[in-house]
Amino acid sequence: MCLNLVDFYRFSIAWTRIIPDPIAYRTGRNKSLNQPGVNYYNNVINELVKYNIKPLVTLYHWDLPQSLQEKIGGWNGSEIVEYYNDYADAAFKTFGDRVKHWITFNEPWVICWMGHGSAEYAPGIKEPSVTPYRCGHHIIKSHAKAYDTYKQRYKTTQKGIVGITMNSDTMHPKNESNQEHIDAAERGQQFMLGWFAHPIYKDGDYPQVMKENIGDRLPNFTSQEIKLNKGASSFNNA
Repeated sequence: MCLNLVDFYRFSIAWTRIIPDPIAYRTGRNKSLNQPGVNYYNNVINELVKYNIKPLVTLYHWDLPQSLQEKIGGWNGSEIVEYYNDYADAAFKTFGDRVKHWITFNEPWVICWMGHGSAEYAPGIKEPSVTPYRCGHHIIKSHAKAYDTYKQRYKTTQKGIVGITMNSDTMHPKNESNQEHIDAAERGQQFMLGWFAHPIYKDGDYPQVMKENIGDRLPNFTSQEIKLNKGASSFNNA
């Protein structure tokens, strides 16, 4: 008799294993998925299902196809939104009959600030004034578009849920009687967690404190994008 010690198993799919050349895939020069990669993940998913363990799949855990970094600027380029949606759509279509829990991005703050601001992580860009905010803008739009793609094309038949994993430190005022300290703690919280959570879980747009402090360096969402952003997570309704 085999007893499961876990109900869920979370793992990530590597974009490059499914669509090694996203540019050729998007332009129609090569519309085939990489079959060995598909086979690998099918085997993982099938084994989990066999033992009644639910697969919890992360679509993006910091591994971007190199061609997208070199040719369109990676997360700094607006074209990335459509490329990511192609990938998410292919994953939903290929694995969604068995995968019912999807995470679009793991820790977008890390991707954008530590990858494009402080240069501690790949792609090692140190441009804290502007580039992290472009990165964040495109990740939020990518998440919202993928969420909408699932809702429109797959939700009815696959009956899964889609969300995003965010990270955050907890900010506390050094002096809880000092209003400047209280404001600073709240500002820090909004710049870390609110950056991504506010558009998705609150009103579709950035926190006001970010707009006030970043100014024109913070990209703007269109009214349609705000509509797509707001509520783009079904984890809270699971």
